[in-house]
Amino acid sequence: MSPKNMQPITQPLLIGIDKVIEKVSISRSNIYDLMNAGRFLEPIKLGKRVLWNYNELEEWINQKCPSMAQWRNREGAK
Repeated sequence: MSPKNMQPITQPLLIGIDKVIEKVSISRSNIYDLMNAGRFLEPIKLGKRVLWNYNELEEWINQKCPSMAQWRNREGAK
């Protein structure tokens, strides 16, 4: 396959809990505890699936994992 026919490797837009666990290196129960305390990104629910926006997760981590109140205020300022 020539380089012009190769597709770039891309990250999926939405990721499941297993990929989130890999990304943040904390357990599933800790993620849900943090969500309940307003300290972790809220997921997107599609039917029975619980997914997170990969780009939002990356940005949230880069911003040093602010609380959801701080995160929402940041979004409102945009």
